[in-house]
Formats: sequence, C-alpha cells, structure tokens
Amino acid sequence: MWSLPASSLRGVRRQGPGRDVAGAGAAAVISAAVLAVVLRLWEGDLSVPFAASGDALFNAVLTKGLLEQGWWTHNPSLGYPAGLDLHDFAMGGDHLHVVGLLIIGKVTGDAGLALNLYWLLAIPLSAVTSYAVLRWLGASVPAAIACAVLFAVSPYALLRGETHLTLAAFPVPLGAWLVLAVGRGQRLLRRRRTLALAGGACVVVGSTGSLYFPLFTLALLAFVAVGRRLAAGDREALRTAAALYGAVALVLALNLLPTLVYAAQHGRNDVVAQRSASESEFHGLKLAQLVLPVEGHRIGALAGLRARYGATAIPPAPTESYTATLGGVGAAGLAWLLAVLVMGAVSGARSRIDERHRLLAGVTLAAILIGTVGGLGSIFAYVITPQLRGWNRISVFILFFALAAVALLLDRVTRSRRMLALGLPAVVLLGGLYDQTTPLFIPPYQALRERDRSDAGFVAAIEARVPARAAILQVPPIPFPEPGPVRGITDYEPLRGFLQSRDLRWSYGAMKGRAADWQSALTAQPPQALLASAAAVGAAGVWVDRAGYPAGAAALEGEFARRLPTGPPLESADGRFSFFALGGYAASLVSTHPAGWTQRAREATLNPLRVRIPASEGAPLGREATDVAMSVPRLRAEIVNPAAHPRRARVTLTLRRASADAAIVNLTFPAGVERRVEAGSAPTTVRQDVIVPRGTSFLEVATDAQPIANTPAVLELSAAVTDSLLLEPEPRPPRGPPE
Repeated sequence: MWSLPASSLRGVRRQGPGRDVAGAGAAAVISAAVLAVVLRLWEGDLSVPFAASGDALFNAVLTKGLLEQGWWTHNPSLGYPAGLDLHDFAMGGDHLHVVGLLIIGKVTGDAGLALNLYWLLAIPLSAVTSYAVLRWLGASVPAAIACAVLFAVSPYALLRGETHLTLAAFPVPLGAWLVLAVGRGQRLLRRRRTLALAGGACVVVGSTGSLYFPLFTLALLAFVAVGRRLAAGDREALRTAAALYGAVALVLALNLLPTLVYAAQHGRNDVVAQRSASESEFHGLKLAQLVLPVEGHRIGALAGLRARYGATAIPPAPTESYTATLGGVGAAGLAWLLAVLVMGAVSGARSRIDERHRLLAGVTLAAILIGTVGGLGSIFAYVITPQLRGWNRISVFILFFALAAVALLLDRVTRSRRMLALGLPAVVLLGGLYDQTTPLFIPPYQALRERDRSDAGFVAAIEARVPARAAILQVPPIPFPEPGPVRGITDYEPLRGFLQSRDLRWSYGAMKGRAADWQSALTAQPPQALLASAAAVGAAGVWVDRAGYPAGAAALEGEFARRLPTGPPLESADGRFSFFALGGYAASLVSTHPAGWTQRAREATLNPLRVRIPASEGAPLGREATDVAMSVPRLRAEIVNPAAHPRRARVTLTLRRASADAAIVNLTFPAGVERRVEAGSAPTTVRQDVIVPRGTSFLEVATDAQPIANTPAVLELSAAVTDSLLLEPEPRPPRGPPE
C-alpha cells in the first residue's frame, strides 16, 4: 500500500511475454468457465437469445438483419412498404460490435446463435483486456488474473447482458489504459510500439460504447492531462492527450459518417431519441448503488438490505443504474481509493503513498464527479446537450480502477510470501465470485424456449397461408423506436414476428418522424378503416397483438371476423397473437367501389391525415399526443393534411370528465363547423364529417369545466381523424372456405 518500486513495468517485461500470454489465457478460460456455471449454460439453447425484451429484441433484429442484408442501415423486411432505415437511430458509434456480430453470424448462419456467442465471447475478452492493463500497471500474474476475472463477470456485465450489448465492458480497460498512461507521464507517441497500441485502443474505444465509452475516456483524459500540467508542469501530457483526443474524434467521425451524410441529405429527425436534461438525474450514478450488495444476494441479510433500498430509493428500482453494483471486492477497492484521497490531504502522508494508488484515486474521484446525480454529467446535459443521459454507465470505469487498486494491494500484502501470493488472490477471487453473482442472473431458459416455439409455429402457419414476400399489417400500431409500454406490449415486441419469418414483410419498424411512418396514424382508427388500409397497401393479412387491447382484443377481432371471408383467425400457441388473412377482401372492395379506389385509398393510407396536440396544451394520457388530459380550458389541436388537395374526413373525439360533475364542451371543426356537447364521467363520443383543407387546419375545444380534484386536468380528450375513403359503406363479402 505504501511506496513501491517506481518502474514496475520493467519487472513485468523481465518475466517475458510467454508468461503473460499464459496468464491472459488463464483469465479468459476461468471467466468463461465461471460464466458457464453462473448462467448454467447447459440448461439453455444457444440458438435462442438469452433475453427477449426491450433492447435485447432490437439487438436480435439487428443481428438477423445483418445476416440477411449484409449491413445495419436498411432492412426492407420491416417498416413496409418503404423498409426500416436506421440512420436516424444509428449504430454508427458501435461499428466494432456490428462487425463482430456480422462475422460470427456469417460463420454460424444463425442470428440467435450469433447474438449469444458474441455476448459470451465478450466476457473472456473483457478478462483479457483487463489482465493486460493490470499487468502493465505492475500487478502480479495471480492478482491480475483474479481481478480480471472479477471485472469480466461483474454484475455490470451480467445484468446488462444482451440488452445492452453495445456496452460490453472489454473496451473499458483500454480506455483506462490511455488515461492512466497519460496520468503517469508516459510518452505514448514517441515509440512506434506504444504509438501503435495507443492507436488501436483509440479505434476500439471510439467504435464501441454507444458514444459513452469515448466520452468517458476523453473526459478522464482531460482531468489527468490538466492535472499533470498544473502539478508537474508536464506540457507533454497535454500534447499526448490532445493527440488522443484527435484520434478518438476521427474514429467517431468515421463511424458516424453515414448518419451525418443522411441527416444532411434528408434533414434532421427531431422526433427520434429525444432526451430531456432531467433524464440525466434519473439515470445518474449514486454511491449507494455502487457499494450496496447485488440484488438477490446469496446471504439473506444482504439481499434484504438491497431490497429495502430498491423499494424506497428515488427513483425506485428497477432502473439501469442498478447495474452499477461493484461487488464486495470492488467496493473494498473503492473504499481504499477514497481513503487514499483523504490520506493525500494529510501533511507528510502524500509522499509515502504509491503514485499508482494516488493516480487511481484521482481518476476514480473524477469519474464519480462526472457520473453522480447532479454532477458534471448533469451540467453537460443542461449546458451542452441532453442526448447523453446514462451517466451511471461510468460505473464500469470506477469498477476497473477499484479492482486495479485491489490487485496492487494484494501484491503489497503478499510480497516475499510465495504461497500467500498464490493463495490470497485465489481466496479473493472465490469470495468475490460468491458475493457478486446470484441465481437471478440465470436466464429463464424454459420460458424463452416456449415463447420461441410458440412464435416460430405461429409465423410458420402464417407463411403457409399467404404468398411469399407477403406484407403483414401489425396492430395496434406502435411507433419505432423507443415506443415505451403500450398496455401489455413492451418495447420492440412487434419485432417478434420478423425474428421467426423467412421472407414476410412487416409494417412495424418505419422510422417515426419520417414520411415512411404511416402506420402511427392508424391509432384509434375503427376496424373497417384498419382493414381498408391493409387492403389498400397490399397487405395479405393483419397480425393482432392481443396484449395491446382491452379484453384481449375481443371487440376488434369480432369486427374483423364479421367483415372478412376467411373464417376464424389463426392463434399462437400461447394465445398472445392472432392473424386474419385478408383473402379476397381487397378484390371485394374494388368490385363494389368506384374506379380508382385502390390507388386513392393507398395514397390516403400512406399519406395519412394526422392530429397533433402541442405539448403545452395538455398532459399526455397515453403514448400518443392525440390522447391528453387537458390542463387548460381551451385547446387548439392541429389537423395536418399532407396531400395537395382537400380531403373528406371524419373526426372522432372521445370526451370524459374524471369526476361526477358534467361539463359543457364547445367544439369548432375545420371550415367552421361547430358542435356543443356535454361530457360526463362516462365517455362521450362525437363524430363529425368535415372537409380538411390542404396543409394545417385546426380543431378547437373549449369548456367551462373546472380542474378535477387532485389533478390539474379539466377534461380528458382523445382525437382521431380518418379519411372518408377508408370509411365508405362496405359490402358484405360472401362467406367462403378458409384460405
């Protein structure tokens, strides 16, 4: 713990590279073996992804798209008919992961297997990179192996898993090495070997971590470079840091070039991935989250402590910041580094503290200041941009610094004691693994297999009923990306069908904020309009996710069954989904409607009328801006007609007072049409046929209602507008045999 030989690096070199190759291999093998045991991999199916919700679904779709299309930017099987274009929701900052998934996918030929293998391989790779940097820092082989394995199988890595695949930890030790090398005054740019290593580290860090790892590395570089300049007059540190800044910035620019070019050509999309500065507080780092036990700890008292914190903390669990747990060994290392900071402030103590501990303590403090709630990250969000919000993600840097301190402490304790030098790191490793891993990390293999079989069988039945390359309309319509939960539908669940299909095309996945996103306008449309839209755009059938509707979509399915000639719907084995084939429904509409109906209805569907309510006019009730709790007595909504001509339409309003007292509501529709209705506690539906001029017209709602008790709302309002082409009186098609 106290002063050690200054040139620990020379001691590492004298042992030769062979020992370190063996040590790195041992760290990789041990971490892989621990991972297999902790996850009980023998119980799972490697072709079925280990996670099946949220961002894990998105990563699975990305991997399947890579195998089918060869790259990530466009997928014609999603977002029918234009296809899914991901430039606005870019993977550009993570091209290293993209290339890795692509290579493994091409070798295996299976998207699920490729996704699992890539994540599994990232764990031993984290052990290798952390071992290398710990050895560079001067740790002995046993201590480096022990701490590298603890880093690789940390709660951070196992809790994030395939959900946050792009935040895999293996680049972090390389970024930490750049920071620590500059902090130690090493001249990385003067020798060919270190220059090449630094360049490689910049490429890896700049191509991973969803922009966070590069940002954290650069921020910490600024701390150490300025610190050396002020404390030691080291101008070379500033020049080295500036060169590393330029290298990482260049790598980032090259990675983001496709997105930047796309934005220049098509304009910015201000709807996608919008963040608020306050989210930096929600996703910030907390010291308690770093040092408290992992959730579901094997020791009941510690598990209870964590559970009490999670139940009462603000924000309550679960948030991604709860993956910041360092584990007992990491927490001990953090405590030591904080103690070093205190001792460094005591007169006469500073000179006796190993400079590596002082450096690790300094960068750890800087990392905490960056990530903590209300810290530098929050200031960055309010002053520069709120687009980066997950400041808790710097916890993985703190973990590495803390484990590096533990490795150095182990060497100090075991110096000149050969048996202890081997035994103590082993004890720390075993104790750390027991402490920081829990059965909660085991994926629900049986449930995942059952869901996979249900989805696969259902999609296969659909493919047997419709032509090759058929298009499927998915309801309820859900925006892409980051939709948030819709009743019982979680993020990205409409992608489940694509993951099992061979050649079907799916309506979900059109980028919101772009012209390709027509399906979001189908929200709250009546069943006949949904079927007419599906027929007009050439869909072969409608996929219904029953979790997105009240009463399991019974009313909607009843209307579909009444209108369609194809008999009862297909149902998935788990009862979650149903599918209605359109069969001859489109032909029957053409035969009973005026000439040209199909073309005009297609244009009306793909260029829909939309209702927009400004955020200042009311608090949202649901996921759409057309569903609000009015907080003001007068509201002015926009009705947007993108066509070059006026259109006949039906405006449907649902009004409700969340109290017993009724309210008078005055409605003014486009072209000056006025209605006066009474809204009570039961929903009141108003339908009005209007002519909507081209461009933007307005719908005005005024009420004499007073705010409802315990809420600022005066009225709950849902609005929808439907082109009359999709509401023409429908023929009753003759019933025929199921297709």
